[in-house]
Amino acid sequence: MHTLDRVRSVLQGELGDGRLEGVAADQPLLRSGLINSLEIVSVTLALEAGFGIKIPAAAANPENFADLNAIARLVDSLKSGAKQPLTMGGQRQHRLAASLFAALKRPLLLGLCFVLAALAIDGAIRLLIAGPFADDYRDFAEDGHRLYPVAGNHSQDDFEFAVSQHRILRSPPTDSTWRVAVFGDSGTIGSWLPWQDSIAAQAAAALRATGGAVELFNLAYFIRALPKDMMILGAVLKQSGGRLPFDAVVLTLSDEYFSRSHFDHSARSYAHLSLNADLLMQLKPLVAAAYHPLLDRMVSAYKRQGKRLGNPVVARLQKHSALFHYSAYIRERLNRDVYAPLGKPKFAWRDEFARGTQPMFDPVPPRPPRRDPVEFNGLAPEELDNDVVALLQAMLEGFAQRGIPVVLYLEPTAPKEWQAYLAPPRGSVTTAQVLAKVCSPPACRIADARWLLSGTQFTDSLAHYTKSGNAAIAAVVAEALRLARPTQP
Repeated sequence: MHTLDRVRSVLQGELGDGRLEGVAADQPLLRSGLINSLEIVSVTLALEAGFGIKIPAAAANPENFADLNAIARLVDSLKSGAKQPLTMGGQRQHRLAASLFAALKRPLLLGLCFVLAALAIDGAIRLLIAGPFADDYRDFAEDGHRLYPVAGNHSQDDFEFAVSQHRILRSPPTDSTWRVAVFGDSGTIGSWLPWQDSIAAQAAAALRATGGAVELFNLAYFIRALPKDMMILGAVLKQSGGRLPFDAVVLTLSDEYFSRSHFDHSARSYAHLSLNADLLMQLKPLVAAAYHPLLDRMVSAYKRQGKRLGNPVVARLQKHSALFHYSAYIRERLNRDVYAPLGKPKFAWRDEFARGTQPMFDPVPPRPPRRDPVEFNGLAPEELDNDVVALLQAMLEGFAQRGIPVVLYLEPTAPKEWQAYLAPPRGSVTTAQVLAKVCSPPACRIADARWLLSGTQFTDSLAHYTKSGNAAIAAVVAEALRLARPTQP
């Protein structure tokens, strides 16, 4: 078979879509778009395999791949053992293309180029955030009043980075200010509301109104899971040198927090739990040695699921890459500076606050509708996760030994109008029953808000509350904190 025919056959086999059928031998391939620059790599490798030759990087230029005739001449030249390919006159003009081709044929070099480009982009992002974008980013991140703004879709997965941006580390403790760390879920953080309308902010305002300097630090993060809250505490401890930079703690709890099936579901579904699981080890100096195997067991459970959920390369990037750390802000800037001027905005993150003003029910149905079931209303004894109960016990003991009072806030999970229809099944275990065994004043107090809110005070789900709902909860939490606060001399 003539070289030209064999070249056509090899290319047809590699491209596999019949695009070269009827193409003349002198018809341009690259200029006409029949073959693109990226396909030159795969075509070259196919020619090397088909003809048993080695095509030098310098020969992989547009002139030698201009048409079928040029490729055939190149192949004949290399088969004959000529020191130089037939068409090398354009080598200087196409040195960049040849260099790129050489990199594509050398995976290690290509990988190095990719890494260097990624590092350059990462460095540029950090410089922009620290420089010209600093004030704008601070505004987007609410000056560190929460771990993320608006709702969970603006969060990022690395708890250590999120905590590093938070006011709890930037605001040094003083003897005159009583500092309270507030942990919880998407309801506690104040989803779909400005940070000023969250439970923590409104409770702080209520306490200040009664006298005395106080600051509440909102460290909530979506998912009802006590181990997740303790990972965030671990991040605080790690970045403060093992010091507890607060004087009191609020922990959010509900039946869902103690559900074994919910723990398993969270571990299987949320890769960021396995990403941050090692932060639980930071708690070991805080709890008795008898609880250390419990922490080891929880870390192993999350890591086991993480191997199934995540990619180790992605996990490393999530921990160290500015592109991941600032991804929510980057999306916001792209939307504002690119998509919006083109008349194609993807979202406007401040507009999302409007969702927090819309009641879930108005009027409130007298009983739970089928479309909004209350999933957790008491737990069967076998459903109670004793490891989570033990973790709570360990933390309460550790805080008590250090003179740090704890308020256990029982959050609303259904409107008070439904209370008569939602009595826990006989024989079930409730959060209130669990806490009665582990929480004793003055070291621990309970702020029970389970049936505090009307259906008009929930927003988009039974996990989120309106501003007025948060105000009602904040009053209960503030009263518990007032009782827990040591008497001022």
